[in-house]
Amino acid sequence: MCAGKPLVVAYGGPSPPTNIDDLLDNMESPLTKIDVVNNLNFKVVLEPAKVDFVSLSDPASCIRKLATVRGGLAIIDDGTLPDLSALSRVRSIVGPLYIYGRANASLTSLAGLENVQSIAALSKLTVLQGDLVAWDNPALASLAGLQGVTQMYGKLWIDANPLMADLSGLQAVQAIDGDIILRNLDGITSLNGLGSLVSTNGEILVYGCPRLASTRALTNFTSIGIGLVLNDLPALQDLDGFSCLTGIGLVLNDLPALQDLDGFSRLTGVPGDLQLYLLPALPDLRGMAGLQQVGLNLVVGANAALTTLTGLDNLRSVGTLLSVSWNPKLASLQCWSFPGF
Repeated sequence: MCAGKPLVVAYGGPSPPTNIDDLLDNMESPLTKIDVVNNLNFKVVLEPAKVDFVSLSDPASCIRKLATVRGGLAIIDDGTLPDLSALSRVRSIVGPLYIYGRANASLTSLAGLENVQSIAALSKLTVLQGDLVAWDNPALASLAGLQGVTQMYGKLWIDANPLMADLSGLQAVQAIDGDIILRNLDGITSLNGLGSLVSTNGEILVYGCPRLASTRALTNFTSIGIGLVLNDLPALQDLDGFSCLTGIGLVLNDLPALQDLDGFSRLTGVPGDLQLYLLPALPDLRGMAGLQQVGLNLVVGANAALTTLTGLDNLRSVGTLLSVSWNPKLASLQCWSFPGF
């Protein structure tokens, strides 16, 4: 059977790549989450019997006629892959879709995947399957080619793709069951492409994106299952894309351009932690006027411009720890009336 094993590795050169195992050296690699690896002498390696290698440059390759990839699909861009036209008949990928780059990678978009309508795990597969991962692709500038995908049953993980300016190509995605991880994206300036996204059942983690200035493109977003972490985003100026959220765990760290928390005006409860740390342009907490309860820890620290805690006036309970420290312009904790303050 063509491409019938748990993992299909698609390559562009004249022969299959021989250095796939190096993708597993970092235990964060999503390939370690599916049943195609083994521990051998303390090193994680692929099991050959569970992997199919298919050429995207061979005109006779069976994948050119394939409508469904019955396992995960890993596209290895080693500089010999001009495009993904060989995948133009694929409509469904049962397992995760990974796009891995190399230092000499040549792929600039995902053109060729326009007909894919589903990147979805079947009910018998684990929740970790169904991921979309684009990791370490120095030439990849766009996710164009995935316009038909409306729902993902795993996580969205976009990491170390320096030419990517936004998330165009995902504009039809309405729901993501797993986490959304956007990390080390030097070129991304907005979240354009996620305008149809309504919810995720996981966590959103955005960090190490030096040019990301706005979240406003999340025009339909209403629900996060676990929490939101925004970290090391020096250009971020607004939180408007999260204005419909009412209850989430929240970590804001190292956001030097952020001057207000108005995007959280509907937030009434934080079931886990609320951390506001290294927000040097933030003068007050007025955007959180609706907040009444923090389930675990509330940490407000190292905010150079913070002069008042106004905005937390309606806060009535903190579950575990309250820490307010290293805010040099904050002269008073006045604003709370619940027992102990």
